Amino acid sequence: MEYLDDAVDDNEDSGASVSKTILQVEEHNAGRDTSHYSLVSNCIVANEPGIIVIPDHQCVKLKSILEDLCHDLFAKKFSIEAAARQLFRAEEVHVLVDRYFLEPASIKNYLMDKSYCRSAISGLFKYLQLHFLNFLIDPITFAVWQHQKRLFIDAKTSYKYSLDTSSDPMNKTNTLFHRLNHTKTNLGAMLLRQHILQPLIDKEEILQRLNGVEELVSNQEQYYRLGNSLAKLSKFGVEVLRRCTSLTNFKRLSDIEFSIQSLIDLTSALGELKNILSILSSLGSPIFGAVKKVFQRFFLL
Repeated sequence: MEYLDDAVDDNEDSGASVSKTILQVEEHNAGRDTSHYSLVSNCIVANEPGIIVIPDHQCVKLKSILEDLCHDLFAKKFSIEAAARQLFRAEEVHVLVDRYFLEPASIKNYLMDKSYCRSAISGLFKYLQLHFLNFLIDPITFAVWQHQKRLFIDAKTSYKYSLDTSSDPMNKTNTLFHRLNHTKTNLGAMLLRQHILQPLIDKEEILQRLNGVEELVSNQEQYYRLGNSLAKLSKFGVEVLRRCTSLTNFKRLSDIEFSIQSLIDLTSALGELKNILSILSSLGSPIFGAVKKVFQRFFLL
């Protein structure tokens, strides 16, 4: 997650950075009618204290890119918010991400069907493909502009993290940063440094949340091991990796069967089979038996 790592060194003044960004956005929008679209840099999620996983400078960058890409939409009285909702309506987000995992071309075709903003969508797709790939590889779905002045990040494990830009960022979160700093996974890195707990959460609540995060991180390590093993099975292994690191998608046996049937390379699979079954067993997943049957079908175990 290179673009996240690029930002973590400046974390000590992240609260000031957010405030500065909002001022810059307000100055940029002076004299313009901004009442109908969201300021991405505000990054507020209602009633969900916790952490947000997009650095402030990335929010500004995304907003700038979208403004450029949506020039035609503005001419047709579309706002940034309206454009984003057309592209990523809440009920469509998971469908879009699902289709991206195995069929990169199909999601592009799906987006391009919206002919009234064809050029903007094409550019946005390229930007998402280049700069937000990590959000698709990790078990995270992002939905842009879910609410006015909000950026919504949905961790599919039901943990939702947010940043309240009005909060005093650092003084009550030392324990969080110390504990998370020892998680050497992508998920741990995303939850670190620039990402701020709302200060009203008391110590017990923080510890309770941390226990949940640690359990999630531990589980994620197993899923990444599984994904890495599956990746060795085929030249298309990265697609399997993406699907297996999506906790929601991975629970659908039909998706697993399709992935394996479509992507598995039988000539290189036997060497990794034992490792994969071992990982699935250690996960204690309710789908372990079903997945094992799929492998048995292919390898006549």
